[in-house]
Amino acid sequence: MNESLGTKADLKQLLNAIHDSGMYAILDVVAKYTSWDHPLITSHPEYYVHRDDGTIAYPANWTDVAALDYSKQGVREWACSYLEYWADFGFDGFRVDCAHMFPDDFWAESIPRINKQHPGLFWLAESHKESHHDLFDITYDWTTVPYLWKVFWNELPATKLDSLLQTEKPHLEKGALIMRHAINHDTHGSWYPGRWYDVIGIENSRPRHGRGNIYDSYGEGMKVANVLFATLPGKYMIYNAQDANHRGRGKIEWGDESMYPFYRSLLKLHRNHPAVYKGSFYKLRTNVDDSVFAFKREFGNEKVLVFTNLSGENKTVQIESRIREQEWEDCFSGEKVRLLNDTELSPYGYIVYVSKN
Repeated sequence: MNESLGTKADLKQLLNAIHDSGMYAILDVVAKYTSWDHPLITSHPEYYVHRDDGTIAYPANWTDVAALDYSKQGVREWACSYLEYWADFGFDGFRVDCAHMFPDDFWAESIPRINKQHPGLFWLAESHKESHHDLFDITYDWTTVPYLWKVFWNELPATKLDSLLQTEKPHLEKGALIMRHAINHDTHGSWYPGRWYDVIGIENSRPRHGRGNIYDSYGEGMKVANVLFATLPGKYMIYNAQDANHRGRGKIEWGDESMYPFYRSLLKLHRNHPAVYKGSFYKLRTNVDDSVFAFKREFGNEKVLVFTNLSGENKTVQIESRIREQEWEDCFSGEKVRLLNDTELSPYGYIVYVSKN
């Protein structure tokens, strides 16, 4: 630990303050590679992947780090001891960087081993690999974001989101959790926009020149995108400084509080309504499905209806008749309505209704 950045005592004090505030601390685990000046480079060079010429390799095109070889039992034991150390220290869980680059059997062995000593640890995989739904507590949603961008750019209809969610359905029905987010450090600020389009297989999907600012991707749809991510099955993440209206690149300037009420309302919606955070999901059929994505969440006697207009045009939405006549309350305005016959949505507009009848 570099004490110029803080001591162990400082970190322990921080953890105690976090826990006293009723929060949890999740440690980012970067264990697939190390820096070139890491002690393992000299003490255990055999722990690394080597090229044919005998030199230590780096992963992908990341020349600033050295790739560890997880086929070696020594590496696995080192990684487990590393995770056990920080669990002992007081962290409540781990966010595993590039989890898809590890062999699955490492996580299948190490997570139960560490959980046995530290029950209740939370494991987040920076991955959307199908097998990770069973291995980790929660995985990243890497695919909804680029699909949604294409809808906003009028290059895909909103119905494309249906097929995407259908691929998640078997995992969600078994209890898998998926972390939804409109932005993170990869989506706006590194290689994500180009490379992940290729991975998910959208044709002719290379990003527009200079894309990287979050408002370049969502434009006026920034709010409706976050409403969608906050109400789809899964857990909603607000990324660092997103609430301060940070645009995803450059220095963060804290002080812009204009978006605070909006994000507070989303967090309140997610926290106070079980139908949103653990209810069933049912896609609603409308007369404007190419532009409007509407769905119902349900848990117990609570029902939540979500209408999201993913276009820049006004839309009059008609939904299935069997759920029109019921008393609903607008989550954001508090307005009560009885008959959902023609629901008016402004460009990139949204409405979330709740009923407990």
